[in-house]
Amino acid sequence: MPRGLRDAGLAAGASRWQTIRDLVLPRAWAGILSGAILAISRGASEVAPVMFTGVAYFLPYLPSRLNDQFMELGYHVFVLATQSPDVRQTRPLLYASVVVLLSMTFLLHALAMTLRRRARTGAGRDLADPLAAAAGPPPAGGATALQEAGPVRRGPRTVVGGQPPRVKMDVTGVHLQVRERVLLRGVTLPIHEHRITAVIGPAGSGKAALLRVMSRMAEEWEGARLEGRVLLDGTDIRTLPAEVVRRRVALIERPVVFPRSIYDNVAYAPRLQGVRRKTDLDARVEASLRAAGLWREVRDQLNRPAMDLDPWQRVRLVLARALAAGPEVLLVDASVIVMDRLALSTLEELLDALKASHTLVIVTHDLGQAARLSEYTAFLEKGELVEFGPTEDVFVHPQKERTRAYLMRPYHYGTAP
Repeated sequence: MPRGLRDAGLAAGASRWQTIRDLVLPRAWAGILSGAILAISRGASEVAPVMFTGVAYFLPYLPSRLNDQFMELGYHVFVLATQSPDVRQTRPLLYASVVVLLSMTFLLHALAMTLRRRARTGAGRDLADPLAAAAGPPPAGGATALQEAGPVRRGPRTVVGGQPPRVKMDVTGVHLQVRERVLLRGVTLPIHEHRITAVIGPAGSGKAALLRVMSRMAEEWEGARLEGRVLLDGTDIRTLPAEVVRRRVALIERPVVFPRSIYDNVAYAPRLQGVRRKTDLDARVEASLRAAGLWREVRDQLNRPAMDLDPWQRVRLVLARALAAGPEVLLVDASVIVMDRLALSTLEELLDALKASHTLVIVTHDLGQAARLSEYTAFLEKGELVEFGPTEDVFVHPQKERTRAYLMRPYHYGTAP
């Protein structure tokens, strides 16, 4: 099963059991049935060849060479259960043989699972870390960030009443380690309500890991150890059920669609929340697709399989699915969404419009995108928060030399300002 499918279900607010029931089992059922049939067939057929090639009924000694005769353990259990003249006397030996057979089976399976896990860890696949899959910085040769970022978006710094923007989420002293790898080192920053905060930095700096911490998805990594606090409206998110946090804080990592229809993809989260009336579901689906800019393209084909959509439509469908859950915060890893200029520009317009009703945090490798779209920018490097502040200040007047050096590196920009 693709790990991204399971993560997408959990990010939609489903519990582990709901994810298994609704997404994993329907996708894996054919493979499970095939595996069961093969297992029964092998169990029934493989003992016979072994018996004919080497099994002896009684052996006064243990085999010491490869060509010696032997007693196959499965056949040994069969003989004790059916051929013994004194069942009471041989029953303890029969049970002991069964225990040995089961123990060997479990040990072999445990060994195979351990070897598989180590192999996956060595290849870097077990974490399914978005940082590993994210594209690195574009090739050198273009203008510097300060020259080509385009006009910085001068978003409002205050809200009604002249007060500073309210802090929606507060990340304090977050340290994340997965096995031996440290992804975040004491990160502290505020996330302001109805603003867009951009997280920038080189590949492997912990940007995507920060989003997973804020949505409690980092807990799904095996061996993850987390310190520090993340407050949502003043409440530590670890005191809330994970499903509740993920419905309020929606994470969009990759455009992974469920193997269902377009309608069922968007209606998935509302159904988890108990919405059953068709009219209510229809209204939620339409509103979410409209907000994601996809309604006009799919309104006449909502029963079409979502897997048939093109990549740009999948991106917007995943956005609509996240919006259907009614989140307060949107976390978007735009660094792994590869699209053409027009699609990426449209995505920026959609995200900019959503900040009127949501708080957004985006991860991006495109410094021009961060400068155009965000009011606040956080620069991460090697898991550390190097600098955070209003986007204009970070880009035009960086306080840290490490920030200045990163912004002055040559880049090509994939989208026009």
